[in-house]
Amino acid sequence: MSLTRTINVITLTTILLLAGCFGFGDSAEADDTDDVTITVTTQDLTDAMLLASNSPPELTVKKFDLPEDFYDETSLIASNWEYSGLFWCTDEEFFEEEDIGDTLEEQRASLAEDFEDVESVYLANVIEVGDCMIWLDFLSVDPDGDSMTKGIDTDFDGTIDIPIVPNDGFAMVSIDNSTNKGLLNWWPGAQMANGCEQIDLAFIAVDEHGASTVEFIHFLGMESCDDDDDDGVGPMLYSWSSRDAAGSMSSDGGDDLVHVAMTQGGDLAWALLKVTIVVDNGAPMICDEASAADATSDCTWAKGDTDNYWSAGEEITISEGSATDLCDGSDGGCDVDVTLTKIGVGGDNDMVIAAISGYADAGN
Repeated sequence: MSLTRTINVITLTTILLLAGCFGFGDSAEADDTDDVTITVTTQDLTDAMLLASNSPPELTVKKFDLPEDFYDETSLIASNWEYSGLFWCTDEEFFEEEDIGDTLEEQRASLAEDFEDVESVYLANVIEVGDCMIWLDFLSVDPDGDSMTKGIDTDFDGTIDIPIVPNDGFAMVSIDNSTNKGLLNWWPGAQMANGCEQIDLAFIAVDEHGASTVEFIHFLGMESCDDDDDDGVGPMLYSWSSRDAAGSMSSDGGDDLVHVAMTQGGDLAWALLKVTIVVDNGAPMICDEASAADATSDCTWAKGDTDNYWSAGEEITISEGSATDLCDGSDGGCDVDVTLTKIGVGGDNDMVIAAISGYADAGN
């Protein structure tokens, strides 16, 4: 039993005891012998019984567990605040490219054209230039079947600022950009800022008898945790692909194995790149840059550009060491698992930015 309901039951019990001691009716009063007068009406008891038996609404918002390495990669400290998704903010260019209309009716109609299953997507309020957009996947119910009023409280004053009508589904909510705040990591004795942005909101539901419930929800700014310094960018922007290197395999060593391309991401300094491979589930090997490799190198990697950075559209070639036979092609080829690590500088830790599975085909 919830604390609120327990208190209500105790209140009702107290009233009933008092009513039993002093008597009650439509307007029953105790004798004035002890200068104490208590009036308990039938309506009082009816209201108290209703209050004691009423259950508050229940609601839940989908939350997501972020992988552990995300916290290392973004300098974000794990906490009990789970995230319900990401948010992104509009600008004038968005409205120029997307003619979504100015009124809520026009924007809902535009939304209907973009989503086939529009019944499960609910636009709560008008989207204006500069607003930040969140997606809310939620369920709500009142156990007593009472009608509910629910929605988003943006400033934590206990008042619903943005009503949400459906009891479940996807709610698309436009939030004023003033609620967007930079995220400060803090723990006793130390604090550290990072690039992350966050919006915190309260989701409130109140039934027709005044019983209420609330759930706090948190959203991270899309790509806001990425590192935009000259050393490279955080992993949230990166995407990669791999392909088999040309040429046949031999038992002499020095064969090209796979190419790995950056298909999306900012400039990553070559000097901060560490390449590790595992061939056919064997032991991990750290590859040397081809220009610095020698006869003892198990494997090498060669950059596809001569500048100082690995940029989107460029690739590296991973090869056997000049005297190392990792894949002779006797069984048709080899699985090559590649791990790319951004080497930490200063007080930063090394950061794994990609784990890619490739295959070196002996037939090429």
